[in-house]
Amino acid sequence: MGKTSAESKNKYRNKTYDRIEIVVQKGGKSRIVEAATATGQTTNGFIRGALNKAVQEATGHPMEPEKEDSNDATTTTE
Repeated sequence: MGKTSAESKNKYRNKTYDRIEIVVQKGGKSRIVEAATATGQTTNGFIRGALNKAVQEATGHPMEPEKEDSNDATTTTE
């Protein structure tokens, strides 16, 4: 039996991306979403940008390489 589309997408995502769960106090998520929206970014893109900047400042190296195509599986707003 063949894999479903969701199974194939999940396999690709798991192979290509690391996942990190963060916990914020109640109300923190809505503030992050608001800030992301105000800057024209997705929530995930906003968080990744902030983390990349912090990692760059701390280590002198970016968290992840720049991608030419920003339409990837990690640009969804929660």
